[in-house]
Amino acid sequence: MLAAGFSNASILFDPAKEPLKVALIGVEPGKPGEPSVLAGRGLRVKDDKGVIIDRNVALRTNLKVGDTFIVKANQGAREESHELNVAGITDGGSTLSSLR
Repeated sequence: MLAAGFSNASILFDPAKEPLKVALIGVEPGKPGEPSVLAGRGLRVKDDKGVIIDRNVALRTNLKVGDTFIVKANQGAREESHELNVAGITDGGSTLSSLR
């Protein structure tokens, strides 16, 4: 989905609530820039749907390791939705961190 780079996105987690705005930061598994994991596991090369989320995002969305969620991101001029899996949770500097 996102190679090394940055994108703004929204997590769609509850139809009754406004989506949570987040920043997606693409990193290569096992390379510098991958955040340290407090719970779960790090990223894997063959798992393109696995993400590490920030602890604050986990608290605001009630997402836990192993959960699946939808993220909507702008890729150029088009909006795309992707189903992702929470591989790990970090405490700051995350692959997926809240913008609010």
